[in-house]
Amino acid sequence: MKNPPRPPPPHLVLSSGHSPFLVGAVRLLSDLLPNSIASNRTARRRFLRSHVGGCDRDAFSLEIARLSLTLADIPNPNGWRLDAVKDMFVGDYLDQNIAASSVILVNPPFENATVTDQERANGDMRFHRNGQAAELLRRVLRSSQPGTAFGIVVPQTILEGNWFTALRRDLLEQCDINEVTVFSDKVFQFADVETGIILARKLPVGAKPSSHYLFRRVRESGMAGFISDYRADQDVKASVQERRDTEAARLLIPRLAALWHASQNAPRFSDIAVIAHGLFFLPNTHAKFPKGEILTSEKQLPGLVEGYATSAGRWETHLSPETIGLNLNPKIIEWPMEGTTLEQPQVLMNHGRASRSEWRLKAFIDSVGRPFTHRFIVFRPKSQSPLELLWALCNSPYANAYIYTDSSKRDISATFLREMYVPQPGKCDLNPLQNAVRAYLVAAREFSKALGAATSKPMRRAKEAGPKKVHATEQLVLGGIGLGELEDLTVAKNRLRALHWRVDAELLKLYGLPDKLERELLDFFDGVPRVGVPFEQRDYIPSTFREVSRLDEFLRITDEWDQTDERRCQLIEKRIKNGRRTVAEETEFKELQRLFDLRRSYLRWRQTGDAHSPLFDEKKLRRLEEEDAK
Repeated sequence: MKNPPRPPPPHLVLSSGHSPFLVGAVRLLSDLLPNSIASNRTARRRFLRSHVGGCDRDAFSLEIARLSLTLADIPNPNGWRLDAVKDMFVGDYLDQNIAASSVILVNPPFENATVTDQERANGDMRFHRNGQAAELLRRVLRSSQPGTAFGIVVPQTILEGNWFTALRRDLLEQCDINEVTVFSDKVFQFADVETGIILARKLPVGAKPSSHYLFRRVRESGMAGFISDYRADQDVKASVQERRDTEAARLLIPRLAALWHASQNAPRFSDIAVIAHGLFFLPNTHAKFPKGEILTSEKQLPGLVEGYATSAGRWETHLSPETIGLNLNPKIIEWPMEGTTLEQPQVLMNHGRASRSEWRLKAFIDSVGRPFTHRFIVFRPKSQSPLELLWALCNSPYANAYIYTDSSKRDISATFLREMYVPQPGKCDLNPLQNAVRAYLVAAREFSKALGAATSKPMRRAKEAGPKKVHATEQLVLGGIGLGELEDLTVAKNRLRALHWRVDAELLKLYGLPDKLERELLDFFDGVPRVGVPFEQRDYIPSTFREVSRLDEFLRITDEWDQTDERRCQLIEKRIKNGRRTVAEETEFKELQRLFDLRRSYLRWRQTGDAHSPLFDEKKLRRLEEEDAK
């Protein structure tokens, strides 16, 4: 490059854009200036303009940046060092700026750039997706002086993607990482990728980095707290040595890492089910697409088969999405995958996430075995795995948390699901889980029927007029608890919630997680509305009630307390009448007495917010206990 723009003087260099980083830096430096400079307008102006600079390729952005900086430094005039650079990666402009600066803050472009064969041979990363951000980080590591502090916004793929392993190793070896913070997508107005911020300092040659760095995660719902007082939803002290010792040297620490580690010896989902995508149609614009053929139709036309085309909509997991006519002519199907297999009972799950939050999965039972497109993922049982087990797994808190840790933002990966840990069916008693699933599905369908809700909406026949009719032939007919005995809508919804929680509880019992990890998993969903259910749920166990760790226990002292206490009373009466109980009954009674104590702790918490404070009727309860003992 001929006559490249001269770099800003040492201390601070930023990529400009419309200058939010620059303005923030000016305000921060203004607050930190010593009084001898801050009180002297000329000295203040000279200091700020000699320590802050930036560049951008867009002339309009640079004008906005100059205006913003001038307004941030009223009444001083312009004079800011903002360079117009067509491509900062060309020539030595970027390396000179980096070498001359002691603080570097940058929000680089995330798109790719054109590179020469020589640049690619030299390891230039810009030809990869999100490569400009990676290449800028590589230049910082290569050209910065020891002691240079830097903060860089990067796509999360740089923190965990396999393509950037070598770059992360260089970062771990050459820098003292202070903090890595990750955010959900759309944190930045013009970027819809999940982002992260790396704060680090370049080490002198031969110096050792700190043993740990702070890893922070901010959920979308936690952005207000992060902006107001820098709160994060997850703070982890991450070991640098552990990061370096792992094969991929990932800097991103998954949530619930201890949970996944505890399950690592369990079978994988692919061991008990066939997991695959549905059919891909040949685009109707393709040169080989037969003339006159159609892909789908809402009407029941000759040659079409009723199936599922999209998982969009507000359908719930005890029902199913709308059906539509699918054309299964092999000439218009690019890849059939598992979507054209008919009459095999299956569980279907949404391929596109159902929400942006932690609850992302909605799966339903299709006992008929209809065809489906790639917008669904299918689960077909291997061996003796029942459909109820697959349905419970797909809709469980375990699966939703597992998927939330995947780096894929919009769509759910069948490959990732195949690797999910599952209980081993052959070594578990599945009857309680199957009974719980059946009870919930029947009660939920009766609830929807009572409210006039439809299951799948059938295709309209070509000559049919009027409103669509409703059918439920594909729904699994199961026995369970109906809706007729429920008194009102609120009671009905609470009953459904308790029935679904029993499903979740039975599945978690099969996993056999330690108490601490099960509670950590349940707490993962605090404040997050559950999707795909006809009831409201924003948490499992209240966050401030810490006496209980397992969902099974919490259910037995709350929604199922009548059954729990009835059995306890039966065992008390047996002791009174017979003078003794069996060894198994004594063990069961001790457990029921423990639950009785937890119930009392819960009532104390409900009344006072403290599980250990005395109840208002503590004396009466003590007297009743004495009477029971007699």
